[in-house]
Amino acid sequence: MKAKMAELEARKVELTQPLAETPEPPALRLHPSLGVRYPSEIARLSEALQVPGMKREATEILRGLISGVRMVPEVGAPGGTRLELVGDLAGILRLAEDGSLRGP
Repeated sequence: MKAKMAELEARKVELTQPLAETPEPPALRLHPSLGVRYPSEIARLSEALQVPGMKREATEILRGLISGVRMVPEVGAPGGTRLELVGDLAGILRLAEDGSLRGP
């Protein structure tokens, strides 16, 4: 049993050493106005989803951009949870920016 533990510890060192030697990736830099812009763009997107002639197309585009929805416990949120969308944030913002989902 001791030999197996020693073997596993050696393997652990072997696997973790390259990780320790790998430099950290550069920090993700977000535009300073993203916190203000994002809610505004989502509001525009929501309005576009209400336009009858665009609703189906907009819904399909969003389904392609959103890969998942997470329910996260949060005391102050309605029902005790908040939802997080997982997917292509850049794609969602690009749609709102270039007018692809704007109503007539």
